[in-house]
Amino acid sequence: MPVDKFRVGLMMFNETGGGNSGNDGAYVRAAARTITSSNKTAYANLIDSLDITGDKSNGGKVAKAMMEAYYYLSGGTPHAGNQKNKTDYALNTAGNASDDAMHALAGNALASKNSTTYVKPGSGDCVKNYIIYISNGPAQDNSSDIETATTALAAAGGKTTAISLNPSGSQDNPADEWARFLKKSAIKGVVYTLDVNKGTSGQGPGWTALLKSMASQSGGRYFDVSTSGIADAINSILSEIQSVNSVFASVSLPVSVNTQGTYLNQVFVGMFRPDGDSMPRWKGNLKQYKMAFINNELKLVDADGTAAINGQTGFITECAKLLDPDDGGYRVEQRAGKRLSHGGGRGVVQLSGWQRHCQRRAGLPAETEFHQDFAHLQ
Repeated sequence: MPVDKFRVGLMMFNETGGGNSGNDGAYVRAAARTITSSNKTAYANLIDSLDITGDKSNGGKVAKAMMEAYYYLSGGTPHAGNQKNKTDYALNTAGNASDDAMHALAGNALASKNSTTYVKPGSGDCVKNYIIYISNGPAQDNSSDIETATTALAAAGGKTTAISLNPSGSQDNPADEWARFLKKSAIKGVVYTLDVNKGTSGQGPGWTALLKSMASQSGGRYFDVSTSGIADAINSILSEIQSVNSVFASVSLPVSVNTQGTYLNQVFVGMFRPDGDSMPRWKGNLKQYKMAFINNELKLVDADGTAAINGQTGFITECAKLLDPDDGGYRVEQRAGKRLSHGGGRGVVQLSGWQRHCQRRAGLPAETEFHQDFAHLQ
């Protein structure tokens, strides 16, 4: 993860006993701080120190976790985040060495263990907040939890009308209604969900439907991954977030009928980056995608059948894989880039930051560049 680019925190489901008191839900284990060269190791050490037994929760409460995330990101009153041993409050030394090092940093989520007001991370009306929910199975919100989360949603100004799900096993859980509210609220929340080793029977399909709804209602994305795919999914999310925050204004429109050419099921999109010296010739390329159904909705997809449009910007998502114009497969070529010419040529996209992650996904060295053949580009 590059330094000075992201503000990152960690929230976990609550534990009980051993000095923990108060309500069930979730607490802030590590406050959202800008990742720097000096504190990056502290975050890594905290993640490495997490223990399957020592950090086990009293049962996941996903709707109440979404509620708690809103309270934290908006600087509200904790419901379940205070009165917990491992909460990130100033000078907390109740945890292990990695916890203590984290809590010794400035920017704690709470001033004290029993504080009744969160210290909101960041400032400014233009700040967007992103929640990455990593699920390893259905949560355990009981009827009381659902009632609490629904009442809190209404009090915050959100709609409590249930979103229809199919299968409907988790439809009563208001986690996706909270996600819908977060997008429209002052914190401008976007939720990404990782369905790790998803279940295909019992509660599994209904839970997957809820995770998909949480992502779609907030403008995020749903990822179906195995345990080994968690890191790749998070890297893709961070890449997408970074591209959203660095979107430039140009004379080009987002992906629309004005910037596309279509033939049968082929969609060709010309993409260009303005010249840094304001010269009239811009580097770019011609990208090929196709149309396909995702969750019964017709969408533009890449070579993997994954949605190719970033729902937050309307532009192509950064790690979308190109279709080969010759055989319909994905091709990345390692060749020296050439400037565009009126008679045709080769488009160049310079790699930097999270684009290197996309390159690694394609099995290529991080220092190479993406190239896509095209012809007669005027």
